[in-house]
Amino acid sequence: MQSCNSNNFSVRPYRIIGAELNKSYKLTGSDLIIAYDLGRIDHTNDIYSADLGLVINDKNYTERYIKKFKANYKSSALLHKEARKKVVRIYKFLLKLHAKYRILSNNKYRYVKRLSKADLTKIDPRKELGKLDEIMVFIPVMLPLHRSEISSHYGNRKHPVQKRKKFHCGLDLVAKNDAPVYAAANGRVIFAGRHNGYGNVVEIQHSSTFTSFYAHLGKINVRKGQAISRGQSIGTQGKTGTATKEHLHFEIRIKKHHVNPYDFLTHAYSCH
Repeated sequence: MQSCNSNNFSVRPYRIIGAELNKSYKLTGSDLIIAYDLGRIDHTNDIYSADLGLVINDKNYTERYIKKFKANYKSSALLHKEARKKVVRIYKFLLKLHAKYRILSNNKYRYVKRLSKADLTKIDPRKELGKLDEIMVFIPVMLPLHRSEISSHYGNRKHPVQKRKKFHCGLDLVAKNDAPVYAAANGRVIFAGRHNGYGNVVEIQHSSTFTSFYAHLGKINVRKGQAISRGQSIGTQGKTGTATKEHLHFEIRIKKHHVNPYDFLTHAYSCH
């Protein structure tokens, strides 16, 4: 964690890992491997790598990831077995989200439903993982703070500053001081700057359906109009605006309506 450079996003580590995996396993698409944590560097059972942002931003961590990957997967058969597990976790997760929020188009829903009934021993799991990722990459489900705790949930609460009951339309997350904040999905920055009591804010449009909102940032590392990749550092945790302590206020909106971010991030906390 200490060596992570949150201000210098680069895809170079992806390329390093990609070259190594292609040489050893005849595999391309290193971003897919990293995103779904098929190296399990920290033995997580999460859908996404808990360390995706660190892999992106830190050369030494990238080297550790490659070493751990090769130790865990002596053959492509072992890799395919792990990929099948991820396929199951992802289609179950998508179907659960769709049942509550209707987030999938008809075509995408039919594909995910069909996959849920398929015999996974007769398909290429990495190919299906790639298809699922084309859907997942624009849904804000990646944890925006590494090793964070939830300090305040979505819903009614007593406001910590105003001292009155008020609806909290996001999720408050707390990590180490000045922790890098990561984009929860691919998209484009539609706002970056000061926003009233929210302090320093970044808002990202992921699709016609989803936007995500990151508030009380200490620093902003992106600009309006900038294309953003999932796991890219967009700023640092802070306490700008109306905040009593350093944290990240994180919101997800579906067609401009607030929804509970925990429904999208629950996979990141279910194994802690």
